[in-house]
Amino acid sequence: MSTTNYENIKEEISHFLRYSDVLSTTVRGVTRTTEGYTVGVGGETTHTFTHPLIRDFVYVTVNAINKYFLRDYTFNPTTGVLTWNVALVQNDVVATQYDYGSGDKIYPDRPRDDLTLTSFPRIGIDIPTASTVPLGAGGTNFISDILITVFVWVPVGKDVNIAGGLGGTADLESVMTLIRTAIKGNAKGFYTVPWIYPKGRGPIIPGTNNKIMQMSGDFFARFVIE
Repeated sequence: MSTTNYENIKEEISHFLRYSDVLSTTVRGVTRTTEGYTVGVGGETTHTFTHPLIRDFVYVTVNAINKYFLRDYTFNPTTGVLTWNVALVQNDVVATQYDYGSGDKIYPDRPRDDLTLTSFPRIGIDIPTASTVPLGAGGTNFISDILITVFVWVPVGKDVNIAGGLGGTADLESVMTLIRTAIKGNAKGFYTVPWIYPKGRGPIIPGTNNKIMQMSGDFFARFVIE
């Protein structure tokens, strides 16, 4: 019987938001590149890409068939090593597009208290609550509904020296709309949760020293079976 992994849920959503360009690669401070190869003699269970510090894969295909994060592969962002869940064989053709860089602005957690203004805008993810009940008599399996909150922080005003000038209420609303649209459009396309949809949003809240402000959006993940 599988066990729900909440960290994997947050990792998958942050990965999805990165390649969905809810923040541009310029704002995130990453570089997007393509890389492909043919698997050599003996096949492979892992592959080390040219650039380490990979933040997300926009796409991965093997023999022109799409492969997906967590379902088909995992990767180490520090080393740039991708691990296949099922080993590839000789002459498999791999094509990828990925983002890499020393940092990012989208993470599966909340920002540290000591970050400076140049670390924003920023997107973070949390799971504030989840409910689990037995699925049928006997309690052999369980079904969960999970509330996922996506936070967006931006500077209170536009400054060309900070993240390309992204800031202010209009940009905050725009980013949250892009997040909502992206998740709604991929409602049944995640690996860790079978169905997710927008549930609500919070107000705009001023942040530290009134230099940043925050908004949150709630998303409901339903029917997670374990």
